[in-house]
Amino acid sequence: TLIRFVLYQHYHCHVTQPLLLEQLRELDIDISSGKLNNIIIENKERFHQEKEHILAVGLQVSSYINVDDTGARHKGKNGYCTHIGNEYFSWFESTHSKSRINFLKLLRAGHSDYLLNMDAIAYMHSEKLPKYVIKK
Repeated sequence: TLIRFVLYQHYHCHVTQPLLLEQLRELDIDISSGKLNNIIIENKERFHQEKEHILAVGLQVSSYINVDDTGARHKGKNGYCTHIGNEYFSWFESTHSKSRINFLKLLRAGHSDYLLNMDAIAYMHSEKLPKYVIKK
């Protein structure tokens, strides 16, 4: 379909919108630049859902992962891009924070619960965390 072609050209082949518009018009496809832009930016929820599913499955089946993040300014504000993956999957997320809490949130892939093993609890005791924190 036209939508598949446009998305493939733009995202996979890195064809810019002006060049893509020129290409479509050379193929006698009557399309405005606004319509082309809408095809590229609208109705992408299923791709975001797929991206989240890739992270969840990748974390479940992997014996190890690599993580990295990098910072850049966007519209005058600091932003960060985190990568989680290995040779079988790759996942990226852009956020406004580089904190440990933010990283753990990304690594939990939508889950808000945590499982602490005996080593973690022993470490919390050795670091003299308050008992009310350990009992949670």
